Amino acid sequence: ERRRQIAMCYREELADIPGIRILNDMPNVQHAYPYFPIMVDVTIYGESRDGLYERLKEENIFSRRYFYPLISNFPTYRGLPSSGVENLPVANAVAEKALCLPIYADLELSDVRRICKLIARIS
Repeated sequence: ERRRQIAMCYREELADIPGIRILNDMPNVQHAYPYFPIMVDVTIYGESRDGLYERLKEENIFSRRYFYPLISNFPTYRGLPSSGVENLPVANAVAEKALCLPIYADLELSDVRRICKLIARIS
């Protein structure tokens, strides 16, 4: 329940930030909220997922690049024809945009709001 509250706070605070997309919960599914992924669209947001990741890290906020690195980029698979970027456009696009924000039961809502202000670039 606490993770759900945190997720709802993130949803509310991030809802109107251009270039930040929040994944919707699936209806009729009870979510555990182990992660809170957002998608960062560099062309709209003006900063890449990696740029946001580094900026949050500078503030001692440790997010996680999700689907990074993409398994098709591992040395074992990199040379396979099926691992080519042209064969995995959706996977590569998601791997460049997905960022998981901190979520754990003891995370204070004031900290969630601070994280969201940093994402919104509000001082």
